[in-house]
Amino acid sequence: MKTLSLAQYSGATTAAARAHDERIGVGQHVYHLFRLPEVLEQAAFRSVRDAAVAARLSAVVADRERVAAHLAAKADSRVAAGNAETFVGPTWMATTQDLYGGDAWAQVASLYWQGFRGGERVYPYFSDQSP
Repeated sequence: MKTLSLAQYSGATTAAARAHDERIGVGQHVYHLFRLPEVLEQAAFRSVRDAAVAARLSAVVADRERVAAHLAAKADSRVAAGNAETFVGPTWMATTQDLYGGDAWAQVASLYWQGFRGGERVYPYFSDQSP
């Protein structure tokens, strides 16, 4: 990934992390898409340095419609069927162990997709204790 693209990635994720941290809080074993356990953060960073991955990401974030389509494709099938609740603000998703599985991330994509479509701010997060 070129330096400019990497700087844009870092800037965007840092800003998003700050916004999520302000609403969710920061603590031991509290994670969200923009603040993950170190091993996942490093894996994400390595991924975006790959030219092919960077090209796919650039294509996805090129405009609102592509972002919405990508989130819809990753979202939980209940969203497409109209059977999912809409949550605004911080929303506990699952325990931190579920960060490593796909089902919880489909629910996260669902929340972001609903928030994106409805113009609402959503902050899905994982922690060892439900609120």
